[in-house]
Formats: sequence, structure tokens, C-alpha cells
Amino acid sequence: MAGKQKRQPQRSCVGCREVKNKKEMLRVVRTTVGSVEYDPSGKKSGRGTYVCPAKECIDAAISRGALARALAMPVSRTELEEMRRALYEAISQTTLEKDNI
Repeated sequence: MAGKQKRQPQRSCVGCREVKNKKEMLRVVRTTVGSVEYDPSGKKSGRGTYVCPAKECIDAAISRGALARALAMPVSRTELEEMRRALYEAISQTTLEKDNI
């Protein structure tokens, strides 16, 4: 049994619908109080959805309304723009970390 690898959890991107490893994706959560937040830890309580760390996927998820549908709640335009900024920032931080390795 030493040769078996542990299965990685898979999640589907709400932007492009591709299935990838959960750890490769960005999580957005509807908290128990009804706000929408970026969840870098992946452990916040609430209904979550995942998006690839690519601007195209983030834009598609927001413009098509897939993010709001996946969170099962209406999301205001202001909240969507704040979420877009937070996710873009997460992408740029991840890129910087990879460059410094």
C-alpha cells in the first residue's frame, strides 16, 4: 500500500467549468451573515464556490451571473466589483510568491 497516493479533492470552476484540484483554485464564500467574501484559507463557514486563478474565469463568473447562482443569493454590483478586486489581488500575490521562489 506504500504506492497509493491520497486523492486530491476536485472542484469545478464557476467561470470556465473545468475541474481542478481544490488547492489550485480560489474560494468565494457566502458567510452565515449573508456577506460575500474571498476565502484564502478555504475554511470559512458558509456556502462556498470556486474559481480558477485567472482573470478570464473571474470575469466570466461575474458577468454571466454564475457566482451569484452558485452562492444561491443575489449579489450587488458593488459586492461583485469588490470581489473582482480581491480575487485579482489574490492572483497577483500568488504570482509574486511564485516569482520569489
